[in-house]
Amino acid sequence: MIKAILFDIDGTLLDSDEALYRLFRDALKILGKRPKSKDEILKYSGLTAQEWLFKLAGKIDKEKLKQAHGYLVQDFTDRIKKARPMKHAEHVLKELKKRGIKTAIITNQEHEEIVQSMHQLHEHVSLISYAGKKHKPNPFAINQALKKFNVKKREAIYVGDSQTDVLTGKNAKVKTLILTHQRNKKLKAEKINDLLEVLKFL
Repeated sequence: MIKAILFDIDGTLLDSDEALYRLFRDALKILGKRPKSKDEILKYSGLTAQEWLFKLAGKIDKEKLKQAHGYLVQDFTDRIKKARPMKHAEHVLKELKKRGIKTAIITNQEHEEIVQSMHQLHEHVSLISYAGKKHKPNPFAINQALKKFNVKKREAIYVGDSQTDVLTGKNAKVKTLILTHQRNKKLKAEKINDLLEVLKFL
């Protein structure tokens, strides 16, 4: 019996691909790096902001990195406010709450970033578990959430959208579902095409 559903934020509960693409595109400009396509940028979805920058820009001067990271932190709020919840996200969260299923957000975001990302959905979520220094794919955030819920791993499902999420679920030994996007069609994982499909696993 499933007692808890754990969710990633970006690309899973929040339709934030466009906001994140523009955010990192402009950060690359600050770093003086060549422009990259939307697909090139979003393939690193799921990493921390700093890891994402390293993947996109390669070797970076420390001063420029500090400047670009400062831009990301400052501009993230304005960009992410324009992102809307993923289709059926609010309905699914409300339905899970009504059925007594615990829900948690599993994220690499910093606390302030989480507040902005979840401002439209936070009232429907039982818990937000962020990784701190133990970033995904480290299973720390999942393990912490399950411990607080007093839920066994076989009683939980993790829903994400990236390779990082696949690895996180595998490391946590929790059943993992990946929400399909154009950018992750080649990803080897158990896929769902719509968040409504999560309810079928209850």
